[in-house]
Amino acid sequence: MPCRRGGHSCRAGSACPRISAWSRLTGNQDEISALGARPGRKHGFVRLLLIFLAVFILLANVPVKKFIASTRSEKYHRLECTYAQRIEKRYRVYFFSRGETEMLNYRPCRYCSPGAGRQK
Repeated sequence: MPCRRGGHSCRAGSACPRISAWSRLTGNQDEISALGARPGRKHGFVRLLLIFLAVFILLANVPVKKFIASTRSEKYHRLECTYAQRIEKRYRVYFFSRGETEMLNYRPCRYCSPGAGRQK
């Protein structure tokens, strides 16, 4: 089957060797159909695998909120603390680490003792 790009001939039923690998992986149908080739079944699996890995890597690097404090007090709590759940939503401030809270001069709650690393 003659290819539309450059006049070379492709084998029947195979993908054009001149299509970029990125177009095959991303499924850029405009470039693929313009060249007269069809992506194979394995390219769909590779594309799905790459998307899954990208989402997994992005979600793994998202920091998790561990502590909460009120803008109206000087104490910080674990998210599970009963006193933390009483803080009104408009006054809540979230932190990712103990160092971050201590840098802003918040003190640990005596009930949930987030600074000690254990729950009562």
